[in-house]
Amino acid sequence: MSYRDTPDSQHDVVTTAGAVISEFKQMIVEEMPGLSTVFDKDLSYETALKKWLKENPEGENPIPLFAYNRTISNYGDRGLQRRGRRFTGVLKLEQGVAKYSVYQGEFFINFMYVTQSMEEVEKFEVAYYGAEGVGKTTKVTVTMPKLGDFDYFLEYNDLDDIQIEKEGVFYKAIIGTVKVRGMYFTFKGQSGLIKEIRSRIITSNNIPRREEKEVLSDCIIDENDK
Repeated sequence: MSYRDTPDSQHDVVTTAGAVISEFKQMIVEEMPGLSTVFDKDLSYETALKKWLKENPEGENPIPLFAYNRTISNYGDRGLQRRGRRFTGVLKLEQGVAKYSVYQGEFFINFMYVTQSMEEVEKFEVAYYGAEGVGKTTKVTVTMPKLGDFDYFLEYNDLDDIQIEKEGVFYKAIIGTVKVRGMYFTFKGQSGLIKEIRSRIITSNNIPRREEKEVLSDCIIDENDK
C-alpha cells in the first residue's frame, strides 16, 4: 500500500473530540446562564479577555468569564483502556460503507472562572465540591448523525485560585481541570456521512439549549479487533 492509498490526515479525517469539547461548553452555558465563555489556548486573563472581545466586537464587559482549553489526548490506564486501546471497523450504510478507527483514551479540559464577586467565587466553589453546579455533571453524550450516542465521563480535580489586578481592579480566578474519558472515533473519507459529521462538529459551538435528542437511524457496525 502506498501513502496515496491512505487517508489524508489533514483533510479526510473527522474526529469526535471537538464535539466532546462543544458538549462540555454547552453544559457550562446551561448550568450558568449569562456566563461569557471563550476557548483560549493560553488560559490567562489577558488572552481570554482579548479573545472574547475579538469574537464579540459589540460586547463590553464579559465578566464573569469562563475560559477553557484542552490538552492533547493520551491512552487511559483503566479497564477497557488497558485491554483494548485501538480497533477499527466498518459502518454499513444504505449506500456504501464508512471506515472508522477508535481508541479508548482521555484528555484534560483546563478552565479558569474569572469574577469580581467573592460571593460568586464561594458559590462556584461550594457547588463544585458538593457535586452540584458544574461538578454535578459526570457524563456528557455526543450524538452523531446515523451513528448513535457516545458517552464521555468527567472526573473533576481539585480547584486552585489566583488574584488578578488589572488597571487597579481586582479579580478572582478559580482554576481547575476535568479529565474526560471515553471512546474517540476517527472517520475517514469524503462520503455524505463524513460531511454530515463534519458539519455537526463545526456548528456545535452554536448549539441552542436542547430539550430533545436527535432521532437516530439504524446502522450496523462491524468491529475488527486490532
